Amino acid sequence: MKNATITMFLVLLFLSFSCSNKKISEEQKPTIVKSKIVDKEVFYIKNYTEHGYILKSDIGKEINRLDKSKYFKLNFGTKVSVIDITFNDEKEYVLAECEGIEKIWINRDSLSRGFVVINTNDSKTNFLPNSNSETSLKLQAGDLGYIFSNYNGYTNADFKFYVTDENNKKSYAGNRWVSNTSYISNIDAAKQALYLYYAQINYERNNFKETNNFLDIAEKITNSYPFLNEKLHNLRAKITISPSTGDIIE
Repeated sequence: MKNATITMFLVLLFLSFSCSNKKISEEQKPTIVKSKIVDKEVFYIKNYTEHGYILKSDIGKEINRLDKSKYFKLNFGTKVSVIDITFNDEKEYVLAECEGIEKIWINRDSLSRGFVVINTNDSKTNFLPNSNSETSLKLQAGDLGYIFSNYNGYTNADFKFYVTDENNKKSYAGNRWVSNTSYISNIDAAKQALYLYYAQINYERNNFKETNNFLDIAEKITNSYPFLNEKLHNLRAKITISPSTGDIIE
């Protein structure tokens, strides 16, 4: 029995080394590094809006079935400080403090350690935090990502965008490692990038009124950057407004 156990261990060890030495291919998934939460660690709301529970006993309940006094609505970019963790139906929730709210329970998946806003076109992406694992996918200025971790001059982030390549083929960006020099992490820039993302999505769906609404919201952010303003104005130029009524022509 002992010899069989040792043999099995050696086989598994051999297989693990074999897998680690395989050449990186486009089919491989990037290595995601999701660090453990430490006390008082700062996070940010990554969804356009998110609800948090005041009572631990309400965690997991449908918000529309709760009295409004039992939850808070939090907006994208809201800064929170984590002080405790719990689980409900295998989902992780954190007890957090944020401005104006003493304590609130929030779904862990709605939080990000920070934001990545790509600042140059055709920015390289990697499977691993090194220059030898470059992928074929390029990110464009204004693309928004949610930070998981940082290592060796690279940031691991999740990008929710579909990227168009030179053959006009769209690919889901998903999780990638990017160089720390390829982005900015300013909250206002992240907000504007998010609004421009929603504006672009609505434009592609021919929902021009919503496109214009999100462009208006993005334009109100004063602490902006030239590459984001350029993206805004380029999309705004595609919207046709009637000179007589001022209405958007769809």
